[in-house]
Amino acid sequence: MPAPRVHTSIADGRLLAFAPTGPPREDGEPVEPTASFPTAGRPLRADTAPDLRGAVYTTPDELVRVRRDGDVLWRLALGSSDDPVGPSRCATCAFSRDGSVVWLHRPGPYFGSGATDRLHALDAATGAVLARTDLGRAGYWAGSLFPHPDGEHLLLSLSPMDTVDEHTFRARFRVDGTLTVVRYGFEGFLHDLSPDGRFLATAENDDSVTFRAFPHGTVTSRVTIGDFGYDDAFVREHDLEIGCHTAGFLDADTAVVDVHDDYGEGFHENHVVEAATGRVVGPLPGACRHRNVQVLGDGTWLFQGRRHSYWPRVPPTPRSTQCAS
Repeated sequence: MPAPRVHTSIADGRLLAFAPTGPPREDGEPVEPTASFPTAGRPLRADTAPDLRGAVYTTPDELVRVRRDGDVLWRLALGSSDDPVGPSRCATCAFSRDGSVVWLHRPGPYFGSGATDRLHALDAATGAVLARTDLGRAGYWAGSLFPHPDGEHLLLSLSPMDTVDEHTFRARFRVDGTLTVVRYGFEGFLHDLSPDGRFLATAENDDSVTFRAFPHGTVTSRVTIGDFGYDDAFVREHDLEIGCHTAGFLDADTAVVDVHDDYGEGFHENHVVEAATGRVVGPLPGACRHRNVQVLGDGTWLFQGRRHSYWPRVPPTPRSTQCAS
């Protein structure tokens, strides 16, 4: 049984890890992080080890692994980038779900102008580079990493500047030290991998959210704005889109998909969708219109704000197809 998924955020120079290790809280009750880690420098992206005893983070020029007390276990120099580096354009990292490997995605500008992105597999205990490969593509934004619960696979999504030709890769690092990477043939931004590793959720360029089976990416279902029960005139008035902000797995079988206006500043609703069938179950209870929902994969979610996160109860099966007023 794989360890529960951990959500890691960065606040005031600390890494805050939230894991579903205890009973969910009442709606609106603040939740303290399950673990926290002090950092040095300017952390941009981070992940927490499955056992919550350590974390990794990237800065503009290095990858660092730390213990809970902030002691540094190892560092890996990333070099300097030819492009400006910030939270949306930087190297990204993630632990394998068994905690033995740290995955590192390094954008092409770290290797010179016009270079393509690289993927590295590192020994989580020592920081030694076990394998690396050139992805043959360059993403404008930071890569999105999704470790598979089997402990070997990783899904990686890259987005170019125009976001028209997203690339999703399936990587596998074997115990014999070999690293293989396959690029999927579909276009669309990879939003999430289900906690049991069966499904992928991708946002397509035709304004739909598609659920696909792992490992080959075969389509299992697709939802469009027409599946959510909105009046056509209402859709045109608000210029509604789906899945640009949220298409994350609530549990192994269902995902939360957001419906929002074109600019993401006005209308916003979160709905629960079955991945296997595409059936819209209904609005997310208690968080239907919240913009900063982070699903944890066990049926619970966080409301993420500037100072607090909230962990509501496991939701009941929604019955209404519309958000409560």
